[in-house]
Amino acid sequence: MKTRRDFISNLPSALSRRNFILTGSKTLAGLSLLGMMLINGCARNYRQTKNENIKPLKIGFIGEESDFKFYAQAFKKISSASFEIVSREAALQGQTDAVIIAAPLKERADLVKHILKAGSHVLVESPMAMSYEELDAILLQINQQNKRLAVAHFHRFLKSAIQARALIDEIGKINVISIQVDSNTSQVDSNTSAPLLSRYREGFIGKGTPLLDLVCWLCAKSPLSLYAHKNLFAFSDKPEKKLHLFIELGKIPLLYTTVPTTSPDISDGWTITIYGQKKHLKLNANGGLQDFDAEEGQWETVLAESPSDYQEAVVLLLEDFIESCQTGKEPEVNALDGMAGMALTLSAVESARTGQTVSMVEPFYGADDDKIWSWEKRQLKKKNEKDKKNEKNQELTLIETPAQQCEKIPIRAFHKMGMPNSMAPLDIADRIAKRIMVRHEVYPSYKTDLALEGLLYLFDASGNEAYLNHVLKVWAFRAEKKAATLDWHILFVCLHFETFLRTGEVKYINTFMEIAKDFRENIPRDSDGAVASWIRPENKRIFIDMLQGYAIFMARAGWLSGDDSFFDECVNQYQIFRDILRNPKTGLWHQGRGWGPESHQISPGHWNRGQGWVLRGMVESLCYFKKSYSKQALMLYMLKEFADSLIKYQDSRGMWHQVTDHPAAYQETSGTAMFVHYLYKAIQNDWLPKETYLPVVEKGLSALLGFVHKDGLVSNTSHGSGPLMTLEGYLHRPSILGNSHSIGTTLMACAAPYLSGTHPRIKAGPPNLCDDSALK
Repeated sequence: MKTRRDFISNLPSALSRRNFILTGSKTLAGLSLLGMMLINGCARNYRQTKNENIKPLKIGFIGEESDFKFYAQAFKKISSASFEIVSREAALQGQTDAVIIAAPLKERADLVKHILKAGSHVLVESPMAMSYEELDAILLQINQQNKRLAVAHFHRFLKSAIQARALIDEIGKINVISIQVDSNTSQVDSNTSAPLLSRYREGFIGKGTPLLDLVCWLCAKSPLSLYAHKNLFAFSDKPEKKLHLFIELGKIPLLYTTVPTTSPDISDGWTITIYGQKKHLKLNANGGLQDFDAEEGQWETVLAESPSDYQEAVVLLLEDFIESCQTGKEPEVNALDGMAGMALTLSAVESARTGQTVSMVEPFYGADDDKIWSWEKRQLKKKNEKDKKNEKNQELTLIETPAQQCEKIPIRAFHKMGMPNSMAPLDIADRIAKRIMVRHEVYPSYKTDLALEGLLYLFDASGNEAYLNHVLKVWAFRAEKKAATLDWHILFVCLHFETFLRTGEVKYINTFMEIAKDFRENIPRDSDGAVASWIRPENKRIFIDMLQGYAIFMARAGWLSGDDSFFDECVNQYQIFRDILRNPKTGLWHQGRGWGPESHQISPGHWNRGQGWVLRGMVESLCYFKKSYSKQALMLYMLKEFADSLIKYQDSRGMWHQVTDHPAAYQETSGTAMFVHYLYKAIQNDWLPKETYLPVVEKGLSALLGFVHKDGLVSNTSHGSGPLMTLEGYLHRPSILGNSHSIGTTLMACAAPYLSGTHPRIKAGPPNLCDDSALK
């Protein structure tokens, strides 16, 4: 008898990049399946806030009568919308506020596209399309029409699922996940040549896709590879007893198994079992939830089975959809989640046809050379760790002391903005902040420190010292663990300097100049003089993410020391990078050069967060320049040039897209948040004209807040990426709910309207450091 280990070890090898791309499947490179959250929190409270002033929606329905009755039953409990069957002609003419589409699969994409174009919001059954071309057309309409699209994955709204998500942290490291589905074989589609149309109601498409979405949501993981049993979509009078689908969910093996049955009583049955090191969880189709008590050695009921849980989940899904239509926020299961489900389906079909494993992300992760780069990066990290052990401990020792009272920052009031749910930006930001402030035992990393930097800006805007005190607790923890050294290898942010600005305590930056000089003298440079990656600099590897961190570091060194040569280094690097990476047709910047097989190769497209890094470096650097500095005008020119180009690509909703100049790409939050914050700061410092840019940033902030969920997670955030070598790689980079890149940047955007431009401590001039030889 074969064990699970035998099954896994005998899986076929992954498709090559070239062969996989030629198949046309884009798999999961562009998914919004849930990824790693900065800090896991409790399950979401889905019920919408009652607002008597919001007009009820008129919602139409296209589909079979049995489906209409199913949704109509749920609408009896909802007072904020009316529900009726409408003709296709009426729906396509936009005669309703929203439409629920439960039409046959082959008709869905066309209906979704045209109904969005007519000006109505859409809730669609899953999967919502049959190809990526259809999905791209749908995303283009969403972006152009500024309408909400939700997908009917109501499993996320089950009480048992919400409770399981709240318990997921308690089970420890997840070892394996099992999904077992009772599959009704009495309704078989003999059209095996079109497996997407097979088992419309049953099997993988009708049942498995939402269940896999549920598991990814519960565990906050994205699939890396998928292997489907060769007969998963094959049908006969005597089907095999079990059909397998094996998925690598991050590092977690997940086995999806179908069990054929002709019994109508259990044809809708399923069980999800999550095996952890400390506990196990088991959910079933009847709404039950159990956990395994190791001491008792048996399963215990957490939630009793409740068949009505399905109907209640549908009510919650509909309420969430209605709220998204009325307020502009993103629905819980949005278009990118729908793409994720569709990609799983297409990948399963591909694997079942070929008998080979399908890689989910790797085919679009830049050039093959990146694999070598990743290996070298790991080796370099090991070497650095070894070197540190051999060196004397020179870590900066911090003693936790009460924070000095910071100068009060006057709030510059612009005109009032209309915000979703009538909530102010600081109220919404507090939801995000509470997720960060769950724990202070966090080690340095640029994403973590970017989130903490966002907390400091929130402290500036609100005066709430709880935000500052949390950052100081982090410093105390790092000091205790000897992890508080100022290190320029955490390049994109400098939490030391940001903390100094809020406290005035020089101890945070007492080695800054020493490190800045070492940074400038020893950083690798290419033949153009551009600061290059320390990994294979001979390949002319440069990227804009690194540019901004280096430029700001140099600007701060110039401010501290009064040495204009540091300012020159900052401006010169921006000039060099501009000449290499700026696209004169769009005015936007490419992410990097030299990351492919050829050293001269420029990464294609204009990655949205990359544009945010460019803007951040310009604006932050300008904050430290002397008014008399001779090259300030040059940096201001580059800022105005870039900002004028950037605002051309803001969409009608107020967002910028994952590929900034590509309207069919998804709306992306981390880049949009940086644009909002730094354009606000430029306006407040009179570096950009208020009459042109203020409407842009206010519209951007209002749109951005629609992507903040009730539990403080932010959606539509691009997964991190080194410079890629294909435009497709950027277009379909995963969008992960709760991705930590959006934490700090969104906090900064929310704080921006309440700030006064350059921080008062910078305006007051550098501290008196005459007694500190390291800073002379």
